[in-house]
Amino acid sequence: MKMLLKEADLDCDVQSAGIFAVEDDEAVEEAVDVLARLYDLEGEKHKAQPMTEELAEESDCILTMDMDLKHTLIEAYPEAEEKIYTLLEYVYGEDGLSGVQDIEDPYRGDEEDYDRCAGLIEQALRVLVSKLAEA
Repeated sequence: MKMLLKEADLDCDVQSAGIFAVEDDEAVEEAVDVLARLYDLEGEKHKAQPMTEELAEESDCILTMDMDLKHTLIEAYPEAEEKIYTLLEYVYGEDGLSGVQDIEDPYRGDEEDYDRCAGLIEQALRVLVSKLAEA
């Protein structure tokens, strides 16, 4: 997302946080490999940060990969409910992408699973950045 925003010359603060993340944990090897291979990004530099009440409050928009994560966040941060969406729901509307609102987590999957996930995220982020640029 940061790379796409920079390419579009848009100034937005983007952060990544996990519901079950342990601070400073490293990304899994498969994710690092996909980032390096497909996007020439150094994923090994990514360090996890847990979602916090402060981060939820400060965020203008909170995007999740799936509805389960969305509902978990709403339960944990009910005051932020109106700004929590799945990525596909936020980008493509209530029905998501062709009726799909969830991006399946590739964790413990194979390289193909990580590639598929990365491609779907990239596609949605490109549409999102395009919409932001038009606004």
